[in-house]
Amino acid sequence: MARSRMRAPWLVAAATALVAALAVLAKDPFAEDCRRQEYPPSGPRFKGKTPTYIINLDLPPSERWVQLAREKRGELITVIQTLKNLVASFASAQKIIASLESKFAWIGSTLPYPFNEEIKGIASAIDASLGDVVVFNIFYEIFTVCTSIVAEDSSGKLYHARNLDFGLFLGWDIKNSSWTITEVLRPLMVSLDFQRNNKTVFKSSNLAGYVGMISGVKPNISLPTMFNILSTKPVLNKLTVSTTLLEVSEGHIETYLRDCPTPCSPW
Repeated sequence: MARSRMRAPWLVAAATALVAALAVLAKDPFAEDCRRQEYPPSGPRFKGKTPTYIINLDLPPSERWVQLAREKRGELITVIQTLKNLVASFASAQKIIASLESKFAWIGSTLPYPFNEEIKGIASAIDASLGDVVVFNIFYEIFTVCTSIVAEDSSGKLYHARNLDFGLFLGWDIKNSSWTITEVLRPLMVSLDFQRNNKTVFKSSNLAGYVGMISGVKPNISLPTMFNILSTKPVLNKLTVSTTLLEVSEGHIETYLRDCPTPCSPW
C-alpha cells in the first residue's frame, strides 16, 4: 500500500503526459488561419502591458525579491494552493502532499548560492513554506507547452518571440467552465530590470522556465508577423498568459498580457 502511494504522483504525471500527447495529435476545432494586423496589440486578445520592477542585485540574495513577493503574495498563495488541489484531485493526498513538501524543502536547501537564499527570502516574505516556494519555481518546467520562434529579417536582424502558456491543464476547470489559474497568473507576469550599481545588467519578462525555439532558415519575418503567428489559435489558447517580442541587435523587448476569447482551445 505504501508503495502505491509513493507511485501516485508519477502516475499522475504519466497520465498527464499521455493526455497532452493525444491533445497535440487531435485536430483543434477552434484552429484558424494565421491572423493579420494584430500588431500593435489591441482588442479582446490584449490585456495590457506588464508592470516593471527593479531587482537590486547589490542587496543580499534573501532581500532581492521581498518587495515583489509581498505585492504578489495573494496570487502566489493561490497558485500554490491550486497545485495542491490538483494533486489532491487524483487521490487522497494529504500524506503525499506532506511528503512532497518535505522533499522539495530539502531540494531547496541544497540549491547553490545565491538561488537558495533568494528562494528562502521569498518564502519568508509571503509566509509560505520553503517546499511550497520550490514547487512554485519548478511546476512550470513540468506542466507547459509554450510556443517560441527565432527568425531573421531581410536586413539580417535577429528576432525572438514567445508565448508563455503557464501550465498544462492547470487552468481547465470542466465542472465550473472557468480558467481560474490563468487569470491568477496574468497578474503575476512582470518585466524585471536587474540592476547592479544602478546599471541594468539584465532584463526579463518571464517568471521562469526553459525556452525551446522554432527557427527558420530564410530571412522573411518581422516583429508584427511573429506577433500575428502568436495571436492565432491554437497557438493562442486559454492558458496563454503573455506574448514577448525581442529584437536582439537593439536589445529591445516588449511583453503583452493576452487573452483568448471563447470559443478557444483550453491548451
